[in-house]
Amino acid sequence: MQFSYPLDESDFKLIEPYTYICESSGKGFRNALIKSFDYWLKVGDKKVEEISQVIQGLHGASLLYVILDDLNNNNNNNNYNNNNNNDNINDGNNNYQSYDDEININNSNYFNNNYNNRIDDIEDNSKLRRGKPVAHSIYGIPQSINSANFVYFLMMDQCNKLGDPKATTIFIEEVIRLHRGQGYDIFWRDTNTCPSEAQYMSMVNEKTGGLFRLGLRLLQAFSDNATNYIDLVEDLGMYYQIRDDLINLVSIDYQQNKSFCEDISEGKFSFPIIHAINADLNDNRLLRILKQKTEDRSIKEHALEFIKSKGSLEYTEKKLVALKEKIIKQINDLGGNPILMKLMEHLENSSI
Repeated sequence: MQFSYPLDESDFKLIEPYTYICESSGKGFRNALIKSFDYWLKVGDKKVEEISQVIQGLHGASLLYVILDDLNNNNNNNNYNNNNNNDNINDGNNNYQSYDDEININNSNYFNNNYNNRIDDIEDNSKLRRGKPVAHSIYGIPQSINSANFVYFLMMDQCNKLGDPKATTIFIEEVIRLHRGQGYDIFWRDTNTCPSEAQYMSMVNEKTGGLFRLGLRLLQAFSDNATNYIDLVEDLGMYYQIRDDLINLVSIDYQQNKSFCEDISEGKFSFPIIHAINADLNDNRLLRILKQKTEDRSIKEHALEFIKSKGSLEYTEKKLVALKEKIIKQINDLGGNPILMKLMEHLENSSI
């Protein structure tokens, strides 16, 4: 990746954790989304590429940024598990696929960002990314923190040089919202507090929607088209996140690159998990399992069966169908967008 700020050759040693993540990147949805919105906004390939680089860099940095939370979560997890003598077993036997499969829309090269299934390695104590060790397990905590901070400000510098003073303001606004959403996600996890569905969806609009909105708003800053696409891009972010929550619980492909029902091991309150807990407030077993942050396969299997028994997977699938229908209607009402429709088609077809 090229940076607008002049770096010495030796400086690239300082951001090796970031470049390592880029090497293990998949085919990114966010960059393709930026390209699809340019069908309407007519900004042009050069500006689309510059903005895509900002989104790519910011997402890569976000995967490294809050490493201290990894230490806290890992220590809490170890302390709890040592007290409860939990075993560590990872496996899976379902047949869903992640969107990380390679796709090609109109031979676009805008998929080359370092997106994974939206789980931040460091915050969530992940061990692998696409079967490779996560960056901080190789480069250590201090360099990974510094690398993330370095890239964050390099991306802000690139926004500052895009050619419109609004770009930096937009960047700051969306990074604040992203961290607010991530903060609630972490708070609920670490305090074992189950949010309502409405609270969860508000968090997703802040966290997952942050980079989606950032890309759109940066594009629109350089466009004569003032149409409001925010509702559409936020619905796309919601669809993407809820779909990922489902994949985490049922995907063999995901389990091969991460682990079986990893959200349960992380104590995370995902969409189907929230539904299952709120479906029966008199039964606290799932809350107790999440609090353990267990790697014990038998316990996670029991949790998954509980989630299934509450109809939460089916509820999640119905939510995705409703969101997809809403998204397609919005696309058509806005005049149609064959690139975005193709992107939705690939996203849907890679779900199962």
